[in-house]
Amino acid sequence: MIRIRFDPSSLTGVKRAEWGKLMADANSATQTVISEWEDWRRKLTEWSADPGNPPTPEPQFEPKFDTDLWKGISNWLLENVFSGKCAYCETRIRRMPADAEHFRPKGRVSVVTKSGKRKTDRAKIVDEYGAEIVHPGYFWLAYTWQNLLPTCIICNRKAKRDIFPVSKIHRGVSKLEEIEIKKLKYKEIRHSALENVYYLKPEDLDKLENRLLLNPYFDEPGKHLIFGIDGSVQPRANSPVGKYSIEIYNLDDPELDRSRSIEQFRFFQDYLDAIGRTKGDLVAKRAAADQVVTDYIANGEYVAAVMDHMEAMMREFNFLRPNV
Repeated sequence: MIRIRFDPSSLTGVKRAEWGKLMADANSATQTVISEWEDWRRKLTEWSADPGNPPTPEPQFEPKFDTDLWKGISNWLLENVFSGKCAYCETRIRRMPADAEHFRPKGRVSVVTKSGKRKTDRAKIVDEYGAEIVHPGYFWLAYTWQNLLPTCIICNRKAKRDIFPVSKIHRGVSKLEEIEIKKLKYKEIRHSALENVYYLKPEDLDKLENRLLLNPYFDEPGKHLIFGIDGSVQPRANSPVGKYSIEIYNLDDPELDRSRSIEQFRFFQDYLDAIGRTKGDLVAKRAAADQVVTDYIANGEYVAAVMDHMEAMMREFNFLRPNV
C-alpha cells in the first residue's frame, strides 16, 4: 500500500468536467440518503414511543443506494488516480472489474471478536436520539470520494468485507457535545429536527473513532508497514495500525508475498541495467537510475515492497542510491 495524493482542484479540461459531474451527482445522492435516514429514524422513534405499539425487532435501515454512481466514481479513480491498481494490495487489476470499496462500510459494520479465525460481530453505536442501536453503516459517506477506494475482488470481498476496527467507539449520525464540536474541522450538520447532530466527514470521524486501518488517502503506509526482501510484510515498530491492516486486508497472503518478491528482484535488475548501460560519468548514471525509479513509482506494482527492497539492497551492497 502506498500514499495516494489526489487534489481535485488541480484537474483541468475534460477530467475536471468529468469529476465535476460525478461530484454533483454524489452530492445529490447524499442528500437523498440522508433524507431517507431522517424519515426512517423519526418514524421508528415515534413508533417506539407509543405504548400501544408492540416492540419492534432489531430495526434495519435499507436505503435505495445508486450503485452505478459510486461504481462510476471508483472506476474514475482507478483509471486516473490509482494507476489501475488495487488501493490495498497494489496488484494491477486485470481481466476483471474492480470493486468499489467503501473504506467505512456503507451498511453493515463488523468488528473482529476472535483474531485469526475471523469471527465477527455487529458494531453498535449510540445514535442521535441517544438510543443504542446496531450500526446502520456510514451511509452518508456512500458517495464521498475519500471513502471510496478501487480494490481487487480478493481484498474487498474475501479479506476486508465490512470489517472496520477502531480503538475508541464507533460513531454513526452523532449528537455532539460542545467540547467535541470545537475540536472538529470538517463536520457537516444537515439534520432538520435536532440540534448539534452531525453527519461527520472522514477526517472528523478519524479523530473521534481512532480507526485502526490504513487509508491511503490520509496515511503514510510506510510508517506502519515494512516489507522484507522476500516480499513478506510486517508491522513497522509494532504499529497496531500496521498489524490490523495486515490482518484485515490479508496483506500477508503467501501468493502476495511471492508476487511482491518477483517484482522486487525484477525491478532491482532493471535498476542495475540502467546504470550499467548508461555511458558517461556518475551524474549521467544517477540520472538514468533516478528515471527508472520515478517511472516505477508512477506505474509499477507493489511499489511499497519494491522500494523497501531497494533500500535494503542499498544498505547491504552500497549501490548507487537514487535521489527520488
